[in-house]
Amino acid sequence: MKPWTVESLSLAGAGVVLALAAAVAVAAVSQLRHIPFDVLALVAAMAAISVAVLLRIRRLTLSRNRTHALLLESQGVVRHLVETAHEGIWQLNLDGKARFANQRLAQMFGCSRQALHERPMGEFLGENPPQLLATLRDGSTPAGSTHDLCYRRGDGRRGWAIASSRPLFDGDGARSGTLLMLTDITERKEAETQLAEVQRGLEARIKLRTTELIRSNEQLRAEVGSRQAAQRALALSEQRLQEIISTMPVALFLKDPTSRIVLMNKAAEEQWGMSFAEVAGTRASASFPPEQMAKFLADDQAVFAGRTLQVIEEEVWNAVRNTSRQVQTFKKPIFGIDGKPQSLICMSIDITERKLAEDQLQSSYRRLRQLTEHLETIKEEERRRIALDIHDDLGQNLMALKIDVEMLHARTGERHPQLRKRVGHVLDTIDATIRAVREIINDLHPSTLELGLPAALEWMLEQFEQRSGIACSLKVSGDPSLRLEIRRTTAIFRIVQETLVNILRHAEASQVEVCLRLQDDQLAILIADDGIGMQPGDAGKAAAFGLRGIKERIDAFGGELLIDSRRGNGTTLSIVMPAGAGTSAMAPG
Repeated sequence: MKPWTVESLSLAGAGVVLALAAAVAVAAVSQLRHIPFDVLALVAAMAAISVAVLLRIRRLTLSRNRTHALLLESQGVVRHLVETAHEGIWQLNLDGKARFANQRLAQMFGCSRQALHERPMGEFLGENPPQLLATLRDGSTPAGSTHDLCYRRGDGRRGWAIASSRPLFDGDGARSGTLLMLTDITERKEAETQLAEVQRGLEARIKLRTTELIRSNEQLRAEVGSRQAAQRALALSEQRLQEIISTMPVALFLKDPTSRIVLMNKAAEEQWGMSFAEVAGTRASASFPPEQMAKFLADDQAVFAGRTLQVIEEEVWNAVRNTSRQVQTFKKPIFGIDGKPQSLICMSIDITERKLAEDQLQSSYRRLRQLTEHLETIKEEERRRIALDIHDDLGQNLMALKIDVEMLHARTGERHPQLRKRVGHVLDTIDATIRAVREIINDLHPSTLELGLPAALEWMLEQFEQRSGIACSLKVSGDPSLRLEIRRTTAIFRIVQETLVNILRHAEASQVEVCLRLQDDQLAILIADDGIGMQPGDAGKAAAFGLRGIKERIDAFGGELLIDSRRGNGTTLSIVMPAGAGTSAMAPG
């Protein structure tokens, strides 16, 4: 049975009064001659009062229904803001256990929202100082202050977040729990770590940091009071909503289905360089360049058509700074019960500094690659110069020494057999030295490189087969007469040479096959062995040493490297790069 309310009691009382009045009126009519006039007047007054009471109750009931409808609409807006927030929202009870968590927080922790219910805060934030956790749980942190926290996801991985908290109170003013707001900064932490590693690798050349600051967004879920205090609860909920929107550090603005601006917070005004009063109820077409305005409208219609949250990167003109800023905008369409669009909730984050940092990082990568390429060129030129010097100086001196020793060996004859035998040993030593010098010259700069890539690879495979005992084969397809620039030829020669060294050291192979395809626009190299393949743990070592050097050489020429390795079935390296053929093939190196 439903409890009696003030309205139902009033209606019942009024009904009783009307019934009594009707009864008296009927009795009066039947015995009109015996009732005094003042009694009849009293009955008429009571009937009039009853009608007035009924009309008053009706108006109060209609007003209460309208107020309740407005309250539900306000709660819907707050709920949409909570669900579309970029931050994790966590409501705790007095014991520090979860009472509510939005979808973003569940994504951060790697579990479902139902799994977060009634779980203590320490299960996810237990690695932080106990004093800090107690401060956050009590909601006693100063207004506007934030803290860096580490948390553990459901799969054991570690993440980072910026956290802020505030206490929650019920309708009687008693503290009912704590509201935590977590902004995930894991990507920023990882980006900072990667940037630090790059800075160490480039000898502190890169000094810019990728900054992406996402301030915590404070959002409150209003407690629904009793029906008697519905209007007061609605006013309080609207006041809290206005405070949240006005204090959010992220630009927030709302549009209607025709892209007219109906709400802007302070951060949005600063991002656009204009006040809400200037653009309220308009599309702000006069405040943005035509091409930007056309893109805004097209994106809004696409979001309504998609009916889901969309993240869009765009340029926004700032009238105060007189420049365009790169922003990342989150757009969430809101639809009514009838399925028609009602509004568009938009949150915009300025990523201009992050984009500049990314561009500068890419520029640093390009400069480093150019420097590496230049160093390789200098190294090859120095090898060639040393090889020529050894050939011209040491080679000629050894040849002259050999001629003199041969003459001495011929003149000793039979008169000095011991001396002749000794001179013979010297000749053998000189011949071994000449062969060693030739091998050194070929290692520094093989003369076969001047004959073209196919000839150089054929010579190298023959030498490798003789030294290692591994059977080698070379297949050339396409245009064998195609002449490559000497720098590209040398780089490919060194790539194959490094690959053969890796095969000899790690693969335990008995056969190596090299396929070279030469075309006007590109060349392809395939190196396959029948070894044991890459073992667990070898991939990282190879990437750190041999394969990393090979990949750097390939990247310098805009090529691609693919590795197919199966345990026990050998390894295949596939390299594709532009041919770069032309008149510079025989340019001096």
